[in-house]
Amino acid sequence: MDHSRLRIARVLPDEIAERRRAEASDDVAAIVQAFRPDGVLISDDDAYEAWRRFSDTHSAGWLALYDNPADIRARLLPFLEVEEG
Repeated sequence: MDHSRLRIARVLPDEIAERRRAEASDDVAAIVQAFRPDGVLISDDDAYEAWRRFSDTHSAGWLALYDNPADIRARLLPFLEVEEG
């Protein structure tokens, strides 16, 4: 095989996923804030991923957030590993 003719293939950016992530920025900020009263720090990435997984359990792309921060925490705790500090 003539390796001088090999080319590199890369996965294209997932524009749909990137757009969904950008559209969820307000929800992500609300999730992060929902955990603060309990003294739990959660990154934007973890907040996004936890809510995405929660939404997946309901066969939804992205569920609307609950109004009550305690409800948000209760729904997401099964998807998070909270370290004691």
